[in-house]
Amino acid sequence: MSIFPPGYITVEDKQQQKKAKTTTKAYNQNYFDSRQLVYRAEDKQEKIEGKQEEATFIMCGFFDTDHYIMGKSYWTHDPAIHKKFPWQQGAPANWRDEIALNYTAKKSKIEYGNHNPKEDLDYPKDFISFVAYFPSSPASSKKPINKLEKYPDLETEGSFKIVTIDRNDLRGKLESILKMDESYFQTESGIWNFKIVLKRTSNTDCELTPAPMPKIPASLQKAWEEKKGQLWVPALFDQGDPFLGKPAEAKNCGLPPTARDDFGADQEISSTSNTEIGDDWT
Repeated sequence: MSIFPPGYITVEDKQQQKKAKTTTKAYNQNYFDSRQLVYRAEDKQEKIEGKQEEATFIMCGFFDTDHYIMGKSYWTHDPAIHKKFPWQQGAPANWRDEIALNYTAKKSKIEYGNHNPKEDLDYPKDFISFVAYFPSSPASSKKPINKLEKYPDLETEGSFKIVTIDRNDLRGKLESILKMDESYFQTESGIWNFKIVLKRTSNTDCELTPAPMPKIPASLQKAWEEKKGQLWVPALFDQGDPFLGKPAEAKNCGLPPTARDDFGADQEISSTSNTEIGDDWT
């Protein structure tokens, strides 16, 4: 029996809490982009171990079921808000009045207000956001996947997350993959038949490669059927929570996903396929 009442915080507990606050940074486990992958260059003199994290995920859902959006986005200066706008609407005319400084300006420690509007401000970026499933692997696995420092939730079980890609190189690579619809396509459930492996290769660069799946796991099919009705990605246009589902009075936003063809024209990406994945598919 303790002499302390329920809820009493000891000095040791306070010290541990303070230490945790100063050594860790919380990341929202529901959202992912390539910037969250950790890269560390090896430094033997400083005894720093090199690290190139890679994430593996599976795209899920259709545009017409509101599991995929595209458009323009940027971060505001203060408060820092990631604003997104539908493709046909574009960024507002006054975006320069609220957009944050670019990477070079921040690295040069230029203060907002003393910046050059033509050189130091960031710019609206094209983006795509979609639902994806991040699988987990047993602790005993010889080739573990999704062992990510900023996503401890994946250590024990897989989860659905909202992935945003706003880098032209990665977005272009993904668009090229989706155009190869004989090899990479969606099943009738909306789950794509391949995994995406995103690897951090330097402080600024990433690689995106497809990894075909012979068969959609039954556990993923079941999880998707249970979860898909609770996800509504257009909520991001209003800085809302996609995991709260579609509101009763939802507005339609955006246009169907497109890819740029060899002649510079936008072509709608097919979002469905009647082809079933057989057990002998390789």
